[in-house]
Amino acid sequence: MKRQILIYLLTLLMINGISAQQKETILPIKTSAQTAKYTGLESGTFMQRWLVLGPIPAFQEESPIRDIDSQKFIFEQELLPVEEYEGIEEGKSVNISGKTYLWKFLDSDDKIVDLDKQYNGVDFAIAYACADITLTNPEKVLLGIGSDDGVKIWLNGELVHQKWAARPVNQDDDLVTLNMKKGNNRLIIKVQDMQQGWGFCCRPLSEKQISDYFLAAVRNGDLERMKMLIETGINLFKKNEIGFTPLHLARIYQQSDAAKCLIKYGADTTVKMPAPADPDHIPEYLDQLVPKLMAIYNVPGVSIVGIENREIAWDRQYGVLRAGTEKKVDRNTIFEACSMTKPVLAYLALKLVEQGKLDLDRPLVQYLDKPYLENQPLHKKITARMVLSHTSGFPNWRPGEWLSSNPLIVEFEPGTKFGYSGEGYLYLQRVIEYITGTPYCEYADKELLKPLGLTLSSHEWQDRYRDIAAVHHNAQGQPQPDNNRFINYDAVAAASLYCTPTEYAKFIVEILKTDRSATYSLSSHSIDLMFTRTTKTDYKPTLRSDSIINDTLWYGLGWMIEKTASGDRYFHGGSNGSFFGQRCYTEFDCHKGSGIVIMTNAVGGYPLFREILALAAYP
Repeated sequence: MKRQILIYLLTLLMINGISAQQKETILPIKTSAQTAKYTGLESGTFMQRWLVLGPIPAFQEESPIRDIDSQKFIFEQELLPVEEYEGIEEGKSVNISGKTYLWKFLDSDDKIVDLDKQYNGVDFAIAYACADITLTNPEKVLLGIGSDDGVKIWLNGELVHQKWAARPVNQDDDLVTLNMKKGNNRLIIKVQDMQQGWGFCCRPLSEKQISDYFLAAVRNGDLERMKMLIETGINLFKKNEIGFTPLHLARIYQQSDAAKCLIKYGADTTVKMPAPADPDHIPEYLDQLVPKLMAIYNVPGVSIVGIENREIAWDRQYGVLRAGTEKKVDRNTIFEACSMTKPVLAYLALKLVEQGKLDLDRPLVQYLDKPYLENQPLHKKITARMVLSHTSGFPNWRPGEWLSSNPLIVEFEPGTKFGYSGEGYLYLQRVIEYITGTPYCEYADKELLKPLGLTLSSHEWQDRYRDIAAVHHNAQGQPQPDNNRFINYDAVAAASLYCTPTEYAKFIVEILKTDRSATYSLSSHSIDLMFTRTTKTDYKPTLRSDSIINDTLWYGLGWMIEKTASGDRYFHGGSNGSFFGQRCYTEFDCHKGSGIVIMTNAVGGYPLFREILALAAYP
């Protein structure tokens, strides 16, 4: 509501979008003897000197509708005629919709040109930026561009790129090929703001940056970007710091179309993968491998625990809790288990089944005193088995996730197909709370975590975590600002477990142990039920030590199941946060009594653990 009131007040203040009084409060753009002219471009260096024109209101004052479609329509129009491009210079005036704007010099003190700061937080506005680049010879340049929000780019009067998206500034979100001529080249960028944040950054990419983005495109199966980068002359045979070729990575990430593309363009299929780890020396192997992967994927902190013979056998910690600080990751560092929280709920639910308090096949709504959802009759068919095997029909999360008041909709007939869902686990959590009469965090502590000796773990944030918890980092390894840190103060059985890898490994050891006599332990029958194939998924299997023997993954109850050369492997991954985040993974073999837990404090933790498995997990 406060946000809506603020927008309304800004609207009232606008005359053609901005009043005279507001213009007086806009921060002055820096002036300098420098100019927005470049003699050549330095690869990898952000362009920070620009002539800028703005802020131009996207809407007239009387416009009552400012939805996404209306903003996109305005984005597609051009306020600055092409014929104006040639005459741009500092101090020149331009008339747009009856108002006069001046081209002003801006020398940004950061790689991000922060238009929101320069223009005092104006929303629904447009700015143009211009730079001149002089080259002694024609040159093809790959430009990395990040923008908040929509962006268009012209080179020498020709539109070469446009992207309409609601997004924060993230370096190199878009890659644009510029065919630059000998002599002067005029680059013009248009950036249109929706709300909350406004700016852009751009730079010509270096050979290494191009190579890194190419390998990322291979991992993600992004054929369009792959082909674009191949056309820049990328080396298809070059190995990365680990010894992987692009074709190796296509295999590791099970990107068959990417592999076909690489082969079509001449990739060598005979190059062997790096030698896998010696099973008797995994920790020592990781000491060499993990720091290299951390550097490649910008992961500041990693903690790993190994299980052998049904007990914790070794552990390793690397890096720091927060980039730019010196506090190192240690055995007591708290990470987020993310979706690896779900198997804990599965364990507790099966214990309630053993106690006769929960039936796997009874509709969950029958345990409540009122429907969980209004006007959603299909949700009355959902059972605990469907939730635990991800066939509930719910989406992963409603729009805005669990804290949102947006409606939750059953998207398909429950029990008919796979559909990964955190919402289903939240529903089962509410049922367990109703059955037991206990808040979920308290119930999980009493019935499982504390009996297992997990003294640091909790489904809710605790003040004691503040100095020992790893923070989220983005794909560049930059930490999430403290004032923007998301904290789970309330338990969410799908994602909110805070723990150390060692304590999570204790939970895995509980599952692996042969003695099932403890009061908190599940029976052997329930363990078998947990690991019985229930739902066929659309996920792809994992390459382990250059070995893969199937193309099908299954869900049991709470765990994923994969057939490997040495038998079934049970596993689960986790991902909290998108732009800033943490990533984690665990897998184990019930027959051998072995397993591993990997937790990281960055978005790059996902490729990191995939490549650890490719080289260090036994087939």
